[in-house]
Amino acid sequence: MLSRFKFLYASLFMVSLCFAPAQASGKSATAKKAPTTDASGILESVIPHLINDKGEKIDYKEIKDKAFVVYYFSAAWCGPCRRFTPKLVDYYNENGGKENFEVIFVSGDKSKEKMLEYMTSKKMPWVAVDHQKRGGEIKKIRPRGIPHLVLVNKKGEILARGQNNVLTKLSTLLPKKEEKKSEG
Repeated sequence: MLSRFKFLYASLFMVSLCFAPAQASGKSATAKKAPTTDASGILESVIPHLINDKGEKIDYKEIKDKAFVVYYFSAAWCGPCRRFTPKLVDYYNENGGKENFEVIFVSGDKSKEKMLEYMTSKKMPWVAVDHQKRGGEIKKIRPRGIPHLVLVNKKGEILARGQNNVLTKLSTLLPKKEEKKSEG
């Protein structure tokens, strides 16, 4: 019995040593890494791999001229994603998507076929990163869960994350509907 106690005590002591450096620095050993605020380089890395809802590679270099890009992480198998996507489609259509900002879909589906089927069924009017090319730089901003939006400006700075945060922030940055009408 005494040897079990010694083993348990020694194990707990070793575990405490693992946490000591973090505690000494005032940081929690279980603290999550802060999300990056730098998305520079991501857009340039995905442009050659953009496709439409038919799976055709598209030349969309003018996306670099957009003031804002929203990366949309989603998947067909995800119930909350299927419920949120129609709302995002409506937001895009009502707020000058393609003209004022662009959405790039980053699928979490297991196959390109499922991704394209999802894009078509939900009438996504935006482009997607080819299913085979979802790694690389895009991993910098990949979320832990979906659905998830990441709003990035022209300089590559992340302005907001999460569905509500991104749409709220984007709404404050886009020209107001009255301004657009008076300009036209």
